[in-house]
Amino acid sequence: GDGLLGRTSTQVDGSYQLFFNGPSGLYDFDAGAYGYVNLIQRNIQVTKGQILNLDFKEQKSAGLQGNITKPDGTPISRDVRVSVYRQGHLGDPANEIAIAVIRPDGTYILYWNVPEGAYDIGVGAVGCLPEKRLNQFLPAGQLTTINFILGLSAGIQGRFTAQNGNGLSGANILAKQNCKLTTL
Repeated sequence: GDGLLGRTSTQVDGSYQLFFNGPSGLYDFDAGAYGYVNLIQRNIQVTKGQILNLDFKEQKSAGLQGNITKPDGTPISRDVRVSVYRQGHLGDPANEIAIAVIRPDGTYILYWNVPEGAYDIGVGAVGCLPEKRLNQFLPAGQLTTINFILGLSAGIQGRFTAQNGNGLSGANILAKQNCKLTTL
């Protein structure tokens, strides 16, 4: 598993208590809330039978929102991904820090665990050309609006069959332009 030993939620005044079954030793504690950056305190010494006071100080998250449409203004809401990456690492899964939620009307919002800073943002959808925004500054405590218009990609569809008409599974279909292999 993920090593999770316990979970709790804060009260109205922000207080919490978390009890877990574990031996004395070093532990990591993670606190987060919508609109804030996750706070992690690492290597905290906990002694069995004692209660340690451990406070967390909030840090507002930066936020991102907008619309995703086709060139004709039609919203895109299915099979869409809006990803925020550390600057200079667009497309690298190891540096993807957040993924936005896409609503049925083609709007998106991301307001969770994004520290203030500059990021690369990538958007992709099935049947559309990907879009990106590089070095986009996202200020803490604010929702930055970035709208994306995704161009339509070309495509083909059909069947690959044996001589007897039965479909063949697992065949690779490639597209080539100017004798160069391009990604479908």
